[in-house]
Formats: sequence, C-alpha cells, structure tokens
Amino acid sequence: MKRGLLLAAAQVLLVLTMLGKYGWERAQYPRVWAAVVPVDPNLPLRGRYLSLRLLVDNRGTDQTRGSVRCWLAVEKGRLVAHPDPRGPATISYFRNGWIVDKPLAFFISEHASDPTRAFAAQPLYAQVTVPPRNDPRPIRLATAKNGQLVPLR
Repeated sequence: MKRGLLLAAAQVLLVLTMLGKYGWERAQYPRVWAAVVPVDPNLPLRGRYLSLRLLVDNRGTDQTRGSVRCWLAVEKGRLVAHPDPRGPATISYFRNGWIVDKPLAFFISEHASDPTRAFAAQPLYAQVTVPPRNDPRPIRLATAKNGQLVPLR
C-alpha cells in the first residue's frame, strides 16, 4: 500500500512540475499566432490529436531546397527563423514558404470536430509560446475570417 501511495505521489508531483513549467513559460516567453499546415492527425497510441507544422518567416537565406538549422523568435507579431548552424530548430522549404520540421501535437477532446478537415476552405493558425531553447508549445487554434483570427473552442 505504501509503495502504491508513493508511486501515486511521484506521478502527481511529475504532473504538477510539468504544469508549473509550462505555466511559467507562458508567462515569461513571447506568444505569437502562426499559420500551420496540418499533417496526418491520427496515431492510435497517443490519443486524439492534430499534428501541425508551423509556417515561419526565414531571415537570412535564399536557399529553396533542403533544411536549415535556426533559432525561432517573435518579431513584430510574426514567428521568424534566424539561420544558425547551432540553432535548436530545423526548417525546410515547403511550397512557397518555410515550415518547422518538427510537428506540434495539439490534443483535442474525443467529441471535438477536427478543424483540419476545413483547412482547404479556411487557413488554420496556432497560438504558440516560443521558448528560446525549446520547441514552440501550442496554446490554442484559430481560423481566419474576414481578416480576423477567430479562436476555436
């Protein structure tokens, strides 16, 4: 019984630590709305989630093939990639822009409708926190209607 309670306490402590870390990051680091491109949204082992790739502005390279290591930052309300071989993120050229190679996992409830199904009709955006040395963390999603971002429930 003691082992079970100790294990439960350790798991609760782990969850509270992660909640505290993410809450602190949201308070300390900049947030930005960035356009996203949906990727395959189903992986049975992880539950119901959307896999999204962030579109970024690339500062400093004319390259249109391959991947570029970079640092992500928020400048004038836009998500921007600054090429640097020591950067933690990798971006790749995609159609007419640049995307972050590592997709974001945005978890949705079991009964929520999948917003990526209407992606062709309306662009999809994600509000993300941008820590300086980690991957962006998604907060919420929105669609663009009449030039305004409308957050999804």
